[in-house]
Amino acid sequence: MSFSDSGLLYPDTVLTDLRASNAKQVFKVLAEYTAQRHESLCVTDVEEQLLEQEAQSPSGIGEGVAIVQMSLPELERPFVMYARMPNRIDIQAIDNEPVDLLVFLASPETGPLHLRRLSQISRMLRDRDFCHCLRSAETEDAVRAIWSTAEQRRLAA
Repeated sequence: MSFSDSGLLYPDTVLTDLRASNAKQVFKVLAEYTAQRHESLCVTDVEEQLLEQEAQSPSGIGEGVAIVQMSLPELERPFVMYARMPNRIDIQAIDNEPVDLLVFLASPETGPLHLRRLSQISRMLRDRDFCHCLRSAETEDAVRAIWSTAEQRRLAA
């Protein structure tokens, strides 16, 4: 998702069918897509940082949802990826439930802006109706439309 000047979040990368059999494979895919979009990044370095971050602060927020987040100073702007996994993956979650929805937030900085983005993503993903719609969306365009609608409602509130 990119973070526009108006405060809207829009997906940068949407994966509606991320296939993996374990958390390590999920983090490898996240690292690969991030490095593909940002040439200054090394896949191995990003993957190692993701695994370290997960060991320190598990990303599963419950009800099949995970928010993976990290700082990557090499980035020029925030990068967020949405992924839905057809097979639930055991990523350490507060409710011990496997994960099928994941959002990855990478920011060029730590601090208030990163925390604001993280907070917005967290609020959206704690909405059961929103997550149900994401789980039902079959295409990238459908996912983007759901995100856009949710963001418009958030700004109107």
